[in-house]
Amino acid sequence: HMVFKGTERRSAEQIAIDMDAVGGSINAFTSKECTCYHAKVLDEHLPIACDVLSDIVLHSTFDEKELTKEKGVILEEILLTEDSPEDLSAETVNMLFFGDKALAGPILGTKESVAAFDRARLLQYRDKHYLPKNIVIACAGGFQQDRLYEQIDRYFGMQPNDGAAPPLKE
Repeated sequence: HMVFKGTERRSAEQIAIDMDAVGGSINAFTSKECTCYHAKVLDEHLPIACDVLSDIVLHSTFDEKELTKEKGVILEEILLTEDSPEDLSAETVNMLFFGDKALAGPILGTKESVAAFDRARLLQYRDKHYLPKNIVIACAGGFQQDRLYEQIDRYFGMQPNDGAAPPLKE
């Protein structure tokens, strides 16, 4: 959630305005093993989608006031999960199956782990893990592959095959 709260170049409002201006959408979700940031635009608006995505992923400011608010939101989500038999049983099964492995923990974290988050820790995590070698970029629909590679290099500083699997042929 924090990446949508503002970057070095954009406020939260500006992120929405930039995507809305081209009829696009932007969102994210977290699973046990990855975080997915995604945008949906027409091919002609690929540059703005890459610009905004790279900005939120690589340059979010993690404002302290916004972080404090978001921690409260996440703590409420944890309480809702604890009140949901379906969610609680799924978390219990994960804990039993995965034991002391990272996959055993809840996606939302715990009350203690959320309380421990601070701006410095988020920045440190981003700088350690959000690197070209750890990023997978996928594109679907009608687009020009060479143009996509150009935008990825421009906004993410990644060349095709930066230690990754070879690109799929059209």
